[in-house]
Amino acid sequence: MFNYKLDADPSKHGVMLTEPILNPVSNAKKVANSMFETYSAPYIGTAPGPVMALYASGRSHGCVLNVGGGLTQCIPIIDGYPVLAIDRPMAVQETLNFGARDVTRYLGRTLMPHRGAWLHSMAEEEIMQNVLETICFVPTTAEVFDEYEHNPVESQSTYTMPDGLELQIGHERFKAGEAMFRPELGLCSQSISQLVHQVISKTDSGVKSDLLSNIVLAGSLSLMEGFNTRLSHDMSVLSQSPDVRVIAKPERKYLEWIGASINATLSSFSENWITAAEYEEFGPSIVDRKGMFRDLLRRSDQQESEDPLLRPKIVAEPTQLEAPADAPKRHTCAEHMRLWRICIEGEAEIRDGKIDLHAALMAAPDMDAGDPSNEGLTGLHFASKYGNEDIVEQLIAAGVNVQAEDDYGKTALHWAAQEGRSLHTVECLIAGGVNVNGGDRFGRTALHYAARGDHGEIVQALIAAGADKAAPDKTFRTPCDWAVSDATRSALLDKAGTVAQTG
Repeated sequence: MFNYKLDADPSKHGVMLTEPILNPVSNAKKVANSMFETYSAPYIGTAPGPVMALYASGRSHGCVLNVGGGLTQCIPIIDGYPVLAIDRPMAVQETLNFGARDVTRYLGRTLMPHRGAWLHSMAEEEIMQNVLETICFVPTTAEVFDEYEHNPVESQSTYTMPDGLELQIGHERFKAGEAMFRPELGLCSQSISQLVHQVISKTDSGVKSDLLSNIVLAGSLSLMEGFNTRLSHDMSVLSQSPDVRVIAKPERKYLEWIGASINATLSSFSENWITAAEYEEFGPSIVDRKGMFRDLLRRSDQQESEDPLLRPKIVAEPTQLEAPADAPKRHTCAEHMRLWRICIEGEAEIRDGKIDLHAALMAAPDMDAGDPSNEGLTGLHFASKYGNEDIVEQLIAAGVNVQAEDDYGKTALHWAAQEGRSLHTVECLIAGGVNVNGGDRFGRTALHYAARGDHGEIVQALIAAGADKAAPDKTFRTPCDWAVSDATRSALLDKAGTVAQTG
């Protein structure tokens, strides 16, 4: 900036800097450190930007609304001095964490994509900023906005991109600007008109008329067509006063710069300059002693520590990283395969005749072994999946683990609910102590699978056993979201007919 824009050596010139309202002291100290130690400036001065904007308009009293890139600030000034609050020794002011960048991104990322233009890079944001200043406008009243909303054809316009592509812009032209004056559109928490009205309402009744008749606009976003007209209309409605006057100078985009450049040449500002010798003597703390309206418009250390946006983030102490647990090693043998075959086919006639399940269980080295070729399903999984009720009963009686999980975290109850072949199997598993609200790797419970399979009787049994009807999976879907038929969906609704919500 010094070398290519201003063509000036900072070590040979004083530097005048503007700062926002409630600028933290720590920020001011960092700026002073940079100017003196990095750029070797002989002296610097700091001044609040909105106050400089008022001076540039040629007035000593008025209410300045400065819509910057990331902040919107409003401050009343009488006789060149910020108006003091009645209840505390601070200047009346309001700050909104909202600015031109938010409106630009709202236009490029929310309103324009349906036109086939997803504009999110820095270069494209500059294009959207140009669209805001040249194409977009602010409706004069809320009623006019509603008329355009119902008939957007009247506001159609064409914008030519740098590559020659023409964009047809319709309701985006007025909706981007309306978002600044209508919080319900979701862009800001408070309308700009309410912000100005709130500031003026905090001042003494004797100066309100002067402030209402001298509302000065500053910042690039105020260049939008109709911005000053809409603000004037809203302020007239809110204040119930016919004396509202909004001053929108053509050079309002650079009012802070103009005001600071004028102020830096005044002899009355000389006492606010911080010299390199003073910085050398006192260090960065010199910014606490010198500066224009530093006691009224700068944020103290206590206020900075109490602000959640400025408070340093608490970083947890690093912990010792632990190696992830090894996946269970699954093995198989002839005895296991014989047990799994019985659980799949049931106690059917196989070659030599009826195979004894009890004998197969006694011969198997591990009753809860999982099949490595079938996602780690155990004998209980197979029996539950294929609806072999008698096998399930005998396995549970023999003491198998009803909570055993396969490679995807499913228990036997998940498979029984998913396939829906036997209600009795589900009842046996519930009686055996299985967790009806246990989730698999996707966070889905047995009720999710029963609802997706449209197994109404199993859904009723799981609900009666205490299954959570509002349990979300990892995609935030509840069993009701997975339900196929209206009958299953109604079973998952509460008495009032609405989905049960988790706490």
